[in-house]
Amino acid sequence: GYYIRELGISYQFAANAVVDANQKMYLSSDPTIFENYYGFAPFGAFTRDLSNRSYNIILSDALGNTIDQVNYMDSDPWPEQADGEGPYLQLVDVNSDNSLASNWIASSQSLSIEDVATPQTQIIVYPNPTNGIVTIEYDFSITDALEFSIYNS
Repeated sequence: GYYIRELGISYQFAANAVVDANQKMYLSSDPTIFENYYGFAPFGAFTRDLSNRSYNIILSDALGNTIDQVNYMDSDPWPEQADGEGPYLQLVDVNSDNSLASNWIASSQSLSIEDVATPQTQIIVYPNPTNGIVTIEYDFSITDALEFSIYNS
């Protein structure tokens, strides 16, 4: 089985774990908080924590051979906005070298319904409070039944 290793994060993939091509997989250090925040359970839970400053993350095979790695930072040339206070690092092109800072952007784009859920899933949007602007995009060709609850307290 593959595993993610380094001093700050550790995760062992199950022997039968499959992530299809062009699919996303989410890991969390706290699955309960993740599920409450995004409305779906993560693929798995890793131990320890990721640093907001910099970290070297290594994907290894069962023999310890490095499959892929990225050493991210929170300073130039890396996107400085992704420092644990909102925006996160998002890979631009999975076919390019993900160890290059130029292949990452700071993103505050929320996950889309296609990314995170199936129909009938409740999506909770945070942070609360917002900056006063909330943008909701929805494809009504999927279904015509949609319910929003917005609270201003």
